[in-house]
Amino acid sequence: ACPPRSRHRSRFNSERDIAPPRGPSALPAGVRSNEGLAVSEMPQRRESVSMRFRTDIGEAEVPTLVDRLLGIAGVEPWVKRFAWLQQELRENRYMEDWLHDRCGIEWTLGEAISSGQMRPGSREALRGTGRYELASFAAGVVLLFEGLTKDGKKRLRGRLLDGLKSDSGLLAVQHEVSTVVHLMRAGFDVEPHDLDRGGGFDFLARREGAEVEVECKLFSADIGRKIHRRQSARLFQRLTPVLDPVFRTPAQGLLVRLTLPGRLSPAPQQHDAVARVLQSGLLAGGSVQTDVCSVRLYDFNIAGSPFDLADIHALRREGRCPARC
Repeated sequence: ACPPRSRHRSRFNSERDIAPPRGPSALPAGVRSNEGLAVSEMPQRRESVSMRFRTDIGEAEVPTLVDRLLGIAGVEPWVKRFAWLQQELRENRYMEDWLHDRCGIEWTLGEAISSGQMRPGSREALRGTGRYELASFAAGVVLLFEGLTKDGKKRLRGRLLDGLKSDSGLLAVQHEVSTVVHLMRAGFDVEPHDLDRGGGFDFLARREGAEVEVECKLFSADIGRKIHRRQSARLFQRLTPVLDPVFRTPAQGLLVRLTLPGRLSPAPQQHDAVARVLQSGLLAGGSVQTDVCSVRLYDFNIAGSPFDLADIHALRREGRCPARC
């Protein structure tokens, strides 16, 4: 964020640092100033208007807002995205947490479309935490979209379509919309600078004569990690056929500790090599170390542990077992 600036300077520095003509000394059109710029030759700036929309909505409004959100990019991209999410989960059950974290908006909306619970008039629109997140996103996008210029609407529509095709999903759009709503709730008028003008900082926030340039940045939790979550889920999927025969005989507990010396790549060859080392370690019943990875095995008493099947069955009978146990 930048310190407050004068109104005149803030209106011009995004394109060119030129002070506007003032009072009777303003030059007539076509007459050149000392700097050699004719007033009539000043570049035409695209309009961008500050806005402030309401930040509270009622539950009864949610289905209509979601329907209007679908109208911005069309229903088909959302349906295709949900089909892709379901396909990813069918192919690899270990992807579920990653998919929900990265694509929670798309997942929740896809389920709502399938169930019909987000149709206008539905009384189940806000059932569950994911629905509240979706309602907040839909309201923010729709109200922001309505206040944009024609170019701004085109850019926001494009960002929605791009997000529905990328691994990162709509997180960046969600972050920007949440920032706008936060600023408005704090009493700021917000100018969607980047959306309306196609460059520069994201938003210009104004309140009581002060102006603040706002730039939104979003980074992945995988930054700085040698093993990314999505690749680890793929590795788990590859190792499951190797581990399943061992854990189907619960006479005692067995902890398998697998350590990679470097990065885990998406290359199937590396995953296959790790699986072979794991297989050799399980067959040997001891520790194995290679250039690919190291495998260590530890026995533990399964009785009374979180993996005790007797305890899990008891919890299920009492209705206290989580859905995944």
